[in-house]
This record gives sequence, C-alpha cells and structure tokens, in this order.
Amino acid sequence: MGTIFVDNLEPQSGTSLTLGASGDTVSLGSGGTVTNVPAFSAYNTQNQQVPNTTCTKINFVSEFYDTDSAYDTSTSRFTVPSGKAGKYFFMYNLRTEAAFEDEERFLGKLYKNGSPYEYSISELRSSKSSMN
Repeated sequence: MGTIFVDNLEPQSGTSLTLGASGDTVSLGSGGTVTNVPAFSAYNTQNQQVPNTTCTKINFVSEFYDTDSAYDTSTSRFTVPSGKAGKYFFMYNLRTEAAFEDEERFLGKLYKNGSPYEYSISELRSSKSSMN
C-alpha cells in the first residue's frame, strides 16, 4: 500500500469522480469533511386550516437554510439544481390539534413533478381508546 499526497483531485473529464469500487469503504482522516449539497430545511410559520376529507397542500413558507437556493418558499417546491442530479432524502413532520371522533386517518403525501410519489398514514383515535 502507498500514500498519495495531493492538494486537489478533479475528474479528468465530466463532473464525476469515483473513489474506490462497490463495497469499498472510504474513510476521511481526522478533521475531514464531506459537503452534502444541495440541502434545505423549510417550515411553516403559522397554523393552516385543513378541511376534513379534503386534500390540502401544506405550505412550508420559511427556511432555516437553503444551500443552493433550490427551495422556493412561494410554491413550497424543491427543484434540483442543474448538474446536481442524484439521490435525495426528504423528511416531513405534520401535526394536528383537531378534535376527532372514534377513529380518523391523517394522510401526508410527498409529490414529485406534480404527482403523488410517497405517502404516510397516521391512525388517530379518541382519548377513550389507545393510540395506534
């Protein structure tokens, strides 16, 4: 095994640089960092009324951060910046304070290019019964 000392690595052609092969582990030395961008965190600043039995878009209108200006607070939409295609992880958290009867569902959907892509369902029960 040998050690290569360099100040900069750039791809010979294109924009992709591969270190290792499938199954390999690539470790960073002490103090090493990996920049994971684009990244954003958006949130809602006020209560939003959601009618029962109606699909309603929840608007996340403010940001904690947005590294590449890829999230649009006016539309609550993230657009992958040019040249930054890849795998993305999205997470959302929704809460209700509404009164409900015996059993109701709370459905959250994530849309991709205007169509439903993923969803989660929460079962809500009254205080007379246990939480699901």
